[in-house]
Amino acid sequence: MYKKYRKITAVIFVFPAIIVFLIAFLYPVFRTGIMSLFYVETISDSILNWKFVGIDNFVFLFKSSLFLKSLKNVFIIWLIGGLIVFSISLFFASILTFSNMKFKSFFKTLIYLPNIISSVALATMWIYYFYQPDYGFLKSFFTLVGLQQLANIKWASPDYVFMSMLIAYSFSNVGYFMVMFCASMESIPSALYDSASIDGANSFDKFFKITLPLILNAIKSAIVIWSIEAFGMFVWSQIFSPLDPEPGTITPKIYMYFQLFGSNLIVSERNAGLGASICVILSVIALFSFLLVNLFFRGNNK
Repeated sequence: MYKKYRKITAVIFVFPAIIVFLIAFLYPVFRTGIMSLFYVETISDSILNWKFVGIDNFVFLFKSSLFLKSLKNVFIIWLIGGLIVFSISLFFASILTFSNMKFKSFFKTLIYLPNIISSVALATMWIYYFYQPDYGFLKSFFTLVGLQQLANIKWASPDYVFMSMLIAYSFSNVGYFMVMFCASMESIPSALYDSASIDGANSFDKFFKITLPLILNAIKSAIVIWSIEAFGMFVWSQIFSPLDPEPGTITPKIYMYFQLFGSNLIVSERNAGLGASICVILSVIALFSFLLVNLFFRGNNK
């Protein structure tokens, strides 16, 4: 009897969470998947007004040069941006964990600081402080060191705006991943490094043969988080896009947003079904990248 009441009590406590999960997660996922097969003028349209088009939405997207450009942009952000972020994060984490420098906590806080600033404020700061063509930081710095050719580059112009956004976005994420790597490195027993020193190992040997193999789980988690962030980029692209009349910074989420909520130069008319199709494609890409990362690290852990 007691066990029966325990089961009933457990069900009572778990039931509200199940209801919330079904309403807040499974229903939107199911509705989005169904909507991707229909032409839907607005997201609030009644299901009775939906027009079935099958896979036409997906065919249209993969024939759209603008959507393909947006996919290309996020893959560049994911790959090139990821290399920048993880290289610099690992470098800073190694220095701040293993060196004897003073004020480590101060420098950790300083590098992490951009992560507590809103993305809108941070992107705006990069545009008007670093990339301003007349008195921006890059203009002043390159002029000071005598690199006039670089000083004359208009970093916010359509020719350079995507690269400028990529650099700004990458550097703004360094602090977050640095903290992850620092926490993982600090958990490695110091005895391993002492033994390596006795055997004559230098700093590079210690990093590649001890540190890197022992923080693979942290790197795996970081890649998954970075993949979700990169493929879901919205704010940075939206802030930098007014600088480029030819939407060179467009990402799938920007394209999806205007399909769902309003038309502009990017789309000629609203179609929530197309927006749902983009959401499905992004979900498949994110899932595939997650499986790929798991397979890669599973092979390296053997």
